[in-house]
Amino acid sequence: MSRYRKWRDTDHLERAVETAGGPEIFDDEVRQLHDQARGWRLAERRKRRGLTQAQVAEQMGTSVSRVSQIEKGEVSTRDVMDR
Repeated sequence: MSRYRKWRDTDHLERAVETAGGPEIFDDEVRQLHDQARGWRLAERRKRRGLTQAQVAEQMGTSVSRVSQIEKGEVSTRDVMDR
């Protein structure tokens, strides 16, 4: 039998929510982390394909500054990614 437990089967989630200051703050911070991860992935894919932010912005139908903000995790990508 394995000695390892799944993270969710421990009290770590409750402790993390409490440490963050409550469920609303915790959920907001999780969303921010997801936005940062999505932005990082966009930047990495763009660079791997040898594209500029201007080229990506044109393909997305948005501005270069918006692509920059997304890559920095400063704005949510949920509406853009869900299209």
